[in-house]
Amino acid sequence: MCFVPSPTHTLTVKNRKSKIRAKLVDSSGREVPLSEYDLQLGEEDFCFRFKDPDKAKSGKYRVVLANDAGQDEAEVDMKFVGKGRHPHKI
Repeated sequence: MCFVPSPTHTLTVKNRKSKIRAKLVDSSGREVPLSEYDLQLGEEDFCFRFKDPDKAKSGKYRVVLANDAGQDEAEVDMKFVGKGRHPHKI
């Protein structure tokens, strides 16, 4: 998955009746601290945005969503291509 221009990925959560908990786990099994990304849990979606994306953070991540009814997870392959530049006149 390529994040251009902003590193955002959205997952859809349907039929939600209890509060959802979300976490992001990197390829080494380390839970990525919330201080490294912004988290938005909507009524029907989950969105995270890395605060300081760079190519070194590219790789496989596991997104884990849980509520009172159970837990599900998905693996996503994130590719950060670097920070964009502002357009300028030629």
